Amino acid sequence: MASILVVDDEPGVRSALSAMLAERNVPVVDLEPRLCPDGDCDALRPTDGVHVAPEFATATLDWLVGEALTALRGQAAAPG
Repeated sequence: MASILVVDDEPGVRSALSAMLAERNVPVVDLEPRLCPDGDCDALRPTDGVHVAPEFATATLDWLVGEALTALRGQAAAPG
């Protein structure tokens, strides 16, 4: 599984990376919908706007582990 952090979508960066990873059948877990629903990023530390705030860390990690396992299982099931 690839790990790429794109904080701001510079013109087309996120979409270009997503397309490239999809072409290579690399599973992706996108944190933005989880951490910034509707553009509201309360789950991120206000000091840097990138790291998960401590009060959201446990729930975010639980969700992320589940999503990563699901992505990896899907990758293992897909024909190579």
